[in-house]
Amino acid sequence: MIRVILSFVILINGLFTINLIAQSTESEDPPLLSRNLNLSSDWFIIKSLPLSAVNQNSTEEIQLSRGGITLVASVAGALVVICILLHYEVLRGLTRLLRKLREIPRARILVLILGLFFIHLTEIWIFASGYYFMASYPEYGYIMGELNEGFMDYVYYSAMVYTTVGFGDLIPSGTIRFLTSMEALSGFMLITWSASFTFLEMQRFWKD
Repeated sequence: MIRVILSFVILINGLFTINLIAQSTESEDPPLLSRNLNLSSDWFIIKSLPLSAVNQNSTEEIQLSRGGITLVASVAGALVVICILLHYEVLRGLTRLLRKLREIPRARILVLILGLFFIHLTEIWIFASGYYFMASYPEYGYIMGELNEGFMDYVYYSAMVYTTVGFGDLIPSGTIRFLTSMEALSGFMLITWSASFTFLEMQRFWKD
């Protein structure tokens, strides 16, 4: 349990560090996203460029796309593994704790429900940190909508995805959709895992 928590803290620290470095090293050139918005002007520029320059630009875009997929897949894989390990360790700890509360039925159920609630809330924040980190790389995808509350906007979006409620005022675009789909799948599995755990504990509760 302690190792999982330390791994999570180290990951979050690394993500925020990389985010600060990226913000401090921004170039004066406009980002790729804003350049691609001027479709008409880009079309005339491409027509005036030699074929070698066009091919070079296409190669750079392909490399950028591959880099975005690699980055998003790495972030998604790390977050999924951390959430699964954290969930397992918490359920294991709850099992031991609930055995000690056999003589206090109400406290037993209360500890069970609150423990599961906070572990799901923690996992939502873990994925929110991933979206916050990816916000430093808009060329790899971004979340469309009104983002006025900073990090809490990503927590809200993560909660909607994790609970598979569906998209509302915030919608993913680009490669970051892979991270969104991975969180939706992970959230569904972890919630059903908790439901199964609750069912088994309630069976033991009624038998006792």
